[in-house]
Parts: sequence; C-alpha cells; structure tokens
Amino acid sequence: MNIVFKQSGLTILEVIFSMGIVMVGMLGVVTLLQQNIVAQNINKNSLLSAALAQETVELLRNQRDTNQRNESDNWLTGDSAGTDSDILQDGTYVISYDGTIDDTVDDFSHDGTILYLDSSDNYYIHESAGNSLTPFRRLVTVVDNTANIDITVEVRWSERGRDHDYKIDARLYDWW
Repeated sequence: MNIVFKQSGLTILEVIFSMGIVMVGMLGVVTLLQQNIVAQNINKNSLLSAALAQETVELLRNQRDTNQRNESDNWLTGDSAGTDSDILQDGTYVISYDGTIDDTVDDFSHDGTILYLDSSDNYYIHESAGNSLTPFRRLVTVVDNTANIDITVEVRWSERGRDHDYKIDARLYDWW
C-alpha cells in the first residue's frame, strides 16, 4: 500500500524572498517617517520665526502709539529723545518683548542678535543670563522717510547645517 503525503508549505527560498519584499517596504516607511519629522521641525521653526518678526513690528507700533497717546511732539522719539521711548530712525538694532532697545548691534554676526528663551516667563529675549539658548537671531532695520518709517525685521536660524531666513517689512505712519 502506497501512501502519498501531500505537504503544503513554503520552501526556504520563498520565505527569504517574502521577507526581502517586506523589509524593502518597511525601509520606505521608516524613511518617510524620518523626512516627516525633519519637515515638522523646519515648519515649527518657520512659524516661530514669523511670530518673532511680527512681535517686533507690534512692539514698534506699540511704542509709536504710546508716544502719540502721550501727546508728544514727535511720534518717533516721544517727549525726550534719547530715552526708551525712542523708535530709532535710520538704524539697525534689536528690541526685546518689553520694548528695550539695543542700538549697539550692526548685523547678525553680533552676539546681541541671539534670542534666548526666558525660563520664567517663556518670552524670547536678547539676554543670556539664566535663559535657554535658541537657534534664532533677530535684527530690526529702520529707515526714516520723514512722513513714515520703513521697518524690516529679519529672523535667522540654522537647522541641520542649513541657514533659514524669515523677513517681514512694514511701514509706520504718523497717523495721529
């Protein structure tokens, strides 16, 4: 009596070939995840840089409005030139969230442009003492056109060996 056993299963070659196909597919998924994480980080920093640039424009608008609200003769410098109420004309400088202006800064190579995260208030400031270093640098350029001023705010940061810039332009008028 001959008994024939019918074996069903895969040969070792079929198993290796199937595992290779699965591994190639998984490699594609892992690469896609890595690229998404990098893109997410760049997008996050782009959004932060836009907010930092807009904050600077708003700080300058606030200073102009304060000068005008105090009924000063000059909407750019307030009642007394050379004080914290100044919006510097024809200058390059940095400004912190509290309106503090540092006009000793000429370009991005100056350490004064570096932004730090204030550990107690979570504000971005230009003072390093006790604060966390961020990848951002911020610089303001103002050009006085007599009836208005042109403001250019640039925020720069480096990420993964590449430099990124965000720039915003605004014009402030003596509207009072």
